[in-house]
Amino acid sequence: MRRNLVRGSSILIWICFWLLAGCASQHSPAPPGAIRITSNPQYDEKIAKRILKNWLELSNNSDVNFNSGKVIVSFVLHSDGTVTDTDIAMNNVGYLPGLTCVEAVLKSTPFPKWSSEMVKKLGDHCDVEFTFNYHGQ
Repeated sequence: MRRNLVRGSSILIWICFWLLAGCASQHSPAPPGAIRITSNPQYDEKIAKRILKNWLELSNNSDVNFNSGKVIVSFVLHSDGTVTDTDIAMNNVGYLPGLTCVEAVLKSTPFPKWSSEMVKKLGDHCDVEFTFNYHGQ
């Protein structure tokens, strides 16, 4: 999906992340400090905080209000920190919030390179689904 510079979202009350496919071992909602992407908690928290920061910045620069719902952005995270195959896996909020979520992920890259231990455990990439929850006004 092309990188779009679309700004739009509602005021966010809270965010919940889900990681489902690939290297995710936990399939239930997790607060930002408990997210599991690569099985390295420090790395996962760093990624989650970076995406959240960019999402909030994009959201705060908009006067548009959206309904409650969620957007799931899927992407492939590579061991060198790059991201490919970014797509919207699910979106029940609308076009602009979906693009805002994709932009938040893309703006956050590249992520830190994986340690040799992570590469040994995960291989050269990890499929990720990242969930953004919107709470309408």
